[in-house]
Amino acid sequence: MYDFLLDYGPVGMLLLLTGGFVFLIAGGISLVRNVSRCGSLAGLSPLFVALTLAACCACAPEAAIAVIAARHENSDFAVGTIIGGCTLNICLILGLASLCSPIRLSGSLVWFAIPLTPICALFLLLLTFGGGVGTLDDLVAGKLEGLLTRPIGFFLCLVYVTMTMWAIFFLRRNEVQETLTVQITQSIREQVEKHPYGGTTGLFIAGVCGTIIGVGLLVLGSDMLIKGASMTVKILDVSELLVGLTLLAIGTSLPELLTMLVAVKNNRSELAVATVIGSNIVNLLGVFGVTALLTPGGLPIPAQAMQCDIPILIIGSILCTIFCYTDRRLTRPEGLFLLLFYAFYMFLLLISALSGW
Repeated sequence: MYDFLLDYGPVGMLLLLTGGFVFLIAGGISLVRNVSRCGSLAGLSPLFVALTLAACCACAPEAAIAVIAARHENSDFAVGTIIGGCTLNICLILGLASLCSPIRLSGSLVWFAIPLTPICALFLLLLTFGGGVGTLDDLVAGKLEGLLTRPIGFFLCLVYVTMTMWAIFFLRRNEVQETLTVQITQSIREQVEKHPYGGTTGLFIAGVCGTIIGVGLLVLGSDMLIKGASMTVKILDVSELLVGLTLLAIGTSLPELLTMLVAVKNNRSELAVATVIGSNIVNLLGVFGVTALLTPGGLPIPAQAMQCDIPILIIGSILCTIFCYTDRRLTRPEGLFLLLFYAFYMFLLLISALSGW
């Protein structure tokens, strides 16, 4: 339908990227809003909505990009988008949000949910090393490539489901449940009052229709974005991993950024933080697992990702965890430090691109 744009060089690249981002972001936002709305109206637990439905939909753009890219043998796009998106969530999104207004967190969220990102990233790195392709000399030289095989992908999905169910069981009687209940109930009440058809039935039907539209936009936007990113690699002569870590990661994380900023403005930071953390867990376990399952021969992990990008994610998430332990909040200076850390990471990527590393 839009393959003719491939013949127009840089102009076609820009049109594909712009259209892909527009459709992808619109689909992601539609999916988050409507699936969360339907889940709440159906009487599901607010904690279940935040940690599963909202989190899965928040990372739906990354998932769509990863699966379609891997199926088209552009696995570096998939790896870069997931790892880059998780790093951006922790450092840029939480940093910007806390810079706007200090984020206060409940004890259960601080002690249980937030440390899960570095734990999951380290777990993923170890599994990747376990399926590594290369010799001991490659490992010492930093040239060992990893591999997420289909059995490992299935195991990651199983770990994600188990961890999510345990999280819901562990947190459901704590203050997080109470906070999320108040915030989601208030949000749903406001939507019911503003809905033109009135009542919860019309709101639920609108949510289902919005969900279907969101899925269609995601698929369309992902396909356009992959083709635009492939043209970017050829025109700029850069690696697929670099494009995934920067361009695709930033573009697919815009829905989380907008959601977080709006939530902080409306004093609903607890719900937004739970969704961002849940999104990271979905990406590191669920999306990587599903992508590995659907990729023939497994999902290869570039040596650069194992040597630099995943460790950077681990370091950034550990810093965020330490900051959140202090007074159960993320302050403006701490948010600024996270932003500077992310800027330093982008500088490293720029240097690596210029030096051909």
